[in-house]
Amino acid sequence: MDKYVFDLATLIERYLRNDLSEQEENHLLEVLAKDKNKRQILDRYKNTSDATKRLDRMNRLNVDDAWLTLKSKKEKNKKQHTGKWFAYAASILLLLGIGAFFLFYQRDDSIIDDTTGKYANDVLPGKNKAILTLSNGKQLTLGDESVAMREEDGTQLNVSGDELVYQNITKKSTKGILVNTIEVPKGGVYRVILPDGSKVMLNSFSKLVFPVQFDDQERKVSLVGEAYFEVAQQRARPFKIILNDKMIEVLGTTFTVNAYKGQMTTTLIDGSVRVKSASDMVILKPGQAAFWQTDRFKIHKADLDKVQAWTKGYFYFDGDPAKDVLDQLARWYDLELVYQTDATNTHYSGSIKRSNSLAVILNQLNNTGNLSFTLKGKVLTVLSSK
Repeated sequence: MDKYVFDLATLIERYLRNDLSEQEENHLLEVLAKDKNKRQILDRYKNTSDATKRLDRMNRLNVDDAWLTLKSKKEKNKKQHTGKWFAYAASILLLLGIGAFFLFYQRDDSIIDDTTGKYANDVLPGKNKAILTLSNGKQLTLGDESVAMREEDGTQLNVSGDELVYQNITKKSTKGILVNTIEVPKGGVYRVILPDGSKVMLNSFSKLVFPVQFDDQERKVSLVGEAYFEVAQQRARPFKIILNDKMIEVLGTTFTVNAYKGQMTTTLIDGSVRVKSASDMVILKPGQAAFWQTDRFKIHKADLDKVQAWTKGYFYFDGDPAKDVLDQLARWYDLELVYQTDATNTHYSGSIKRSNSLAVILNQLNNTGNLSFTLKGKVLTVLSSK
């Protein structure tokens, strides 16, 4: 435990025992007033059964000390020494408990108490968040707060709610090609309106690299992860998406791309796209999906409700393998998966809101399959329910 956490835990421990001077209490209240998370930590700890039991234990020890004064001096000294030792030990346990509790909640405020009583804790769903890297290397954390800034070529960047919007003020950059990167971590989702007006929604654990201004010949971006595109139609400037050694080329259309773990599936919702690699090329029609397998693209009819579900706030499973389902949960709830059973024969079907806490999702899976789960912090262990 580092010194800052230890000192704060000490103050909270003494505060719970009503053992602070006026100056110390004012200092603690000032620290808590500046940090909502630390206030929540104190409130949570005050309400836990462990804290209540420890405080009750110390109160009982004080009563015991008073009772011991009725004993003989020899017996009293012996008992008081023991009582003080136990009081000291109880105080240390309380202090260590607060410190551990503080570190646990400071590490990730998306970890909450489980109200179902089935898991060690629960986890809140993902939210609007991303990391934007500007052309000069400066990084900005994006959330729900409104922010306005300019790139070095004068391009206006406006962050409002869950969306980042690029607006070119100058007709042509005199600074050369400036590149921005937006990364959505696990447990996040974010929208971007690119300089040409094209709209992109990025799913968890995804990255988009793009120029601040597109050139006159083409509009080219790079993607890792999953995204939903609504490309502004400009016939003179095709829109190209680079995915390692593969490329998607469009003029104006709506489609999704899933490119996790070296795989790639492109699903066309509206318009027309050409998907190509060094060894193959296909043109998709609306309602079709192209899946890369070995050395060529395979085309199949797509379930548009399923591929768009995440953009509308849902998980949608239709006989999906358990590992695919759990991978989706791991990205959205920022989990580490540990398998202690073979999950290859388990499949799930159904839909459920992504706004639910993790425990709600796990209970649904537990009721419809042959797997069970334990959750500690953000480590989800997969077990057999048999």
